[in-house]
Amino acid sequence: MFKGIVQEIGQLVSLHKIGKIRELEIKTSGIHKHCSIGDSIAIDGVCQTIIKKTTSTFTVQAISETIKLTNFSSYRTGARVNLELPITIQSYIDGHLVQGHVDCTAEILSITASGHSKIISIKFPEQISQYLAFKGSIAVSGVSLTISKLLEDHFMVSLIPYTLKTTNLGLLRVGN
Repeated sequence: MFKGIVQEIGQLVSLHKIGKIRELEIKTSGIHKHCSIGDSIAIDGVCQTIIKKTTSTFTVQAISETIKLTNFSSYRTGARVNLELPITIQSYIDGHLVQGHVDCTAEILSITASGHSKIISIKFPEQISQYLAFKGSIAVSGVSLTISKLLEDHFMVSLIPYTLKTTNLGLLRVGN
């Protein structure tokens, strides 16, 4: 279980296919030092199990179902990914509870500047419409956000400068 508050942005340093599995090695500035092999970590909101660690990286393996339902299939070496450790009983819970089980990918329709903030419009698949609510919580790339506008086939979220700076959401482009 996670809370959707990104703790670090990591960088994908290698990506290997092993049959239908993809092995991702991610470089961090230290978040992985708080983990052991077998522990969970959220990568762009996707709960993964650490299978290997070095002093500067950790490695996970994604199965075909994960690749199908997430943006992992679009990852390339050098990609910047949001990272979050799981919550503990002692955790202060800000954001919202995020399971790390991704329902789908969606498409960025537009990005509009609003002062120093940005409003992002995201087209979602019809099958998840029943789970969305105006002013409800949603995790986008693992980031806890509030739906600021909800229409039939897309929703909008507003990103403050802090979120744009401390997550990979500031790197989004129309069409992603």
